[in-house]
Amino acid sequence: MLLAISEMLSMRGFAVATESNGTRALRLACERDFDVIVSDIRLPGHDGLALARTVGRMPRPPKVILITAYPRWQVYTEATDAGAFIVLTKPLILTKLADAILDACGEGSRP
Repeated sequence: MLLAISEMLSMRGFAVATESNGTRALRLACERDFDVIVSDIRLPGHDGLALARTVGRMPRPPKVILITAYPRWQVYTEATDAGAFIVLTKPLILTKLADAILDACGEGSRP
């Protein structure tokens, strides 16, 4: 799924960096300036919720889009409390992800 998301976003003109481990993703987020971070909630190392909480304390925090296969209200509440911009559910529709990224960047959906 990571490869499919990365390829789709690259083809749409987004600059993409990927990491499959939450701890390494957090390190990458601290080293580079991102507008948006897309993360699964369940990751090895830091999970997506911890990632959202941590980057939310940065001087210029990126918007965080979280993805989950467990769409329960508790998940949405925890994600909102962690500072997530939006939570998308699996199976992930890639066009909805691209639209959410544009919304997070303040560009809205493109025609």
